[in-house]
Amino acid sequence: MPAGLYRLPVWFDMPLMLEVGEGWRVMNEEQARLFALARGQNSLNNPSEWIVFMTASSVGSAEGLMAQFLEEPTIVPLGEPMVADLAGYAGWQQDFAVLPNSDYPGNVNDDIPAGVQIIDVVEQFFAPGFSWTSSSPEAQLRLVVVNVGDTLLFVYLEAPHDQFATFVADANQILQTLEMPEP
Repeated sequence: MPAGLYRLPVWFDMPLMLEVGEGWRVMNEEQARLFALARGQNSLNNPSEWIVFMTASSVGSAEGLMAQFLEEPTIVPLGEPMVADLAGYAGWQQDFAVLPNSDYPGNVNDDIPAGVQIIDVVEQFFAPGFSWTSSSPEAQLRLVVVNVGDTLLFVYLEAPHDQFATFVADANQILQTLEMPEP
């Protein structure tokens, strides 16, 4: 997609605008109720670096959702949760390492590589029938959750561990442009 300022689709539950640089692809999934930007390449030639935007109104607070992630057995927290800010809204962020899953054979038909981890806590954001896996076995995540009125804005950042620092620097440039204009 060309670099520029973009408004997220109307079906996304929150009016968001952000500025995106070169090299990103839009990976909309209206049925799963998420908006994603992706780049890179995993073992199945699918993106390996993700910025995923999701909303939830039935989950509770940003603190409560972060607590659920801290209890997820397939990911390990790196450090302590930190205060976060997205477009002027306060919340929390936390980095995690994904535990490799050598027993998972993957599923080429569903574009899921071998060795990735199923991250069950993310499934509560989706319509029935959708699940969430890491995109590579050695992934690192950053979760950012903020309260926007009665709705949570949840941003999931993922990249292979060895690319994470560069990826997060680029992702933060996008997140710093995030705006919530009036609908």
